[in-house]
Amino acid sequence: MRQPNSRTGANESSPAAEKPVVLEAIDLTSRTFEDRARLYRNLVVAVSLVSIASLLSALLCWRAWPLAGLILLVPLSGRFVFLDGRLVERWRSGIVGMNESRGLDVSLFRSTISQFKHLPANTLQAMLATLAACGATGAKSASAAGSKDPASRQPGEWRILARTATLTMALTGLAAALHWRIPWPLLLAVGFAALFVFVKGK
Repeated sequence: MRQPNSRTGANESSPAAEKPVVLEAIDLTSRTFEDRARLYRNLVVAVSLVSIASLLSALLCWRAWPLAGLILLVPLSGRFVFLDGRLVERWRSGIVGMNESRGLDVSLFRSTISQFKHLPANTLQAMLATLAACGATGAKSASAAGSKDPASRQPGEWRILARTATLTMALTGLAAALHWRIPWPLLLAVGFAALFVFVKGK
């Protein structure tokens, strides 16, 4: 009677070799840079299209009101800042998670990733600075900082959305008051401008 191949059975039951955690952290960082670069390129394209369309419309119509389209640059920029912050926070949560669950040596990761010259140095250092609460093996300090709690980033995101909305409404009210020459949109613009200054100062 033929005996089963014990070597084959052992190979099938053994898990695949796991990639070193430092390499996974480097891969995550590279993907985050690619995502941030793609997001920035999309912003540049959108800003260029809106600016060109507004200016050409104003020139062709020989009117000033098409320039109000430039107000769209505010929500476009706010969207970029909001989504870019989300990408950085997702990267940070991933690195801290590797530190907590798989013992990633953050100091080793910092020194290794800093040698990658193709990554923008200033941007990389700004991202690494968000890991200040996470030491070489400091899973406890990272957890204490609430790095993986989504509620910890809500105030910052709320401020971005509030600033974007209030500034957009203030500029829209100002444009409407100038175009139709009526006072009440100007009052709204002043109110939203005051809200923008209040939110910015918080």
